[in-house]
Amino acid sequence: MMLYEKYRPKRFEDVIGQDKAVGKVKAVLSKQWGGRAWWIAGPSGTGKSTLATLIANVGCECVREMVGGEVTLGMLDEIREEIGKRSLFAPTPNGKTPRAYIVNEAHGMRRAVIQRLDDMLERKNLPEHIVWVFTTSREGQKQLFDGQQVDAPMFLSRCLKVNLSSYGLAQAFAARAKEIAMAEGLDGKALPAYTRLINEKHGNLRDVLDAIEMQEMMA
Repeated sequence: MMLYEKYRPKRFEDVIGQDKAVGKVKAVLSKQWGGRAWWIAGPSGTGKSTLATLIANVGCECVREMVGGEVTLGMLDEIREEIGKRSLFAPTPNGKTPRAYIVNEAHGMRRAVIQRLDDMLERKNLPEHIVWVFTTSREGQKQLFDGQQVDAPMFLSRCLKVNLSSYGLAQAFAARAKEIAMAEGLDGKALPAYTRLINEKHGNLRDVLDAIEMQEMMA
């Protein structure tokens, strides 16, 4: 298991430097988990996939992950059928198993897929035992979906939006990186060296942990 997987936060409280976003998510989840879709945007390595997984795991163990550019209409038809099935395992009051679907790099989704999802995410069509979470490293509606003729505002209106930022994270990420390096016996440098590494990796903690695993922080 790679370091970024081993040390991925298991609780919302362990997510670094995204207090505002985490607070927003927890406030929503305290009222209702299912029947929702989330759109999580932010630079690479700032915790999008981690937050998506934490949201999904709050309500269920049946989590399916996909990559935006690989989602097909056939997959969505399969998911529709899956959503409608009754199950004996951890059912909700309506007798159906809670399920979560995570689509990473969602900006890669094709026009036909987005149009189908737009219908599936409409409130009347989104069952109470289902959660969708979309993540993207692109910011701004104009950058989404590679300029395809898609009504991005309409699709995004179906989702609760959470924006992550890398601003001001260097010190917090550096301290966490050094802590992990020490735990793994891979630490040989002072904290400022970790701050420089964070900046070199453009704030991507995953890339920093990869560098630590390659023993780049050994004296």
